[in-house]
Amino acid sequence: MTVKEVQKNIESIREERGMSIGDFVEAIGISRQGYIHMTENATMKLETLIKSAEALDVPIMTLFEGLKEGQENKLGSASLLTSTELSECRKRLVMAQDKIIELQDELLSLRKKK
Repeated sequence: MTVKEVQKNIESIREERGMSIGDFVEAIGISRQGYIHMTENATMKLETLIKSAEALDVPIMTLFEGLKEGQENKLGSASLLTSTELSECRKRLVMAQDKIIELQDELLSLRKKK
């Protein structure tokens, strides 16, 4: 999967959510010009990817569905992640998501006790 394909996934989800481009770029902290540059040049920083998932309220893995092992992905002009680095990022994100679910369950349990 290329960065362009990830961007298409982001666009599809954004449109499905009914979020305007203006609201989206504000939520991820970039300008419209930055957004246009990013899409025209098929580049994306990891930080922008994470913020995109947060703004769209989806697990970050949703943006990567279909990514193949062994493929390198350009996520910004100065950064190139290998499949090993990307896999490590995935593992950490899954662990973080699991921890969030655990904390949400604990919070619900505490609320029920009250």
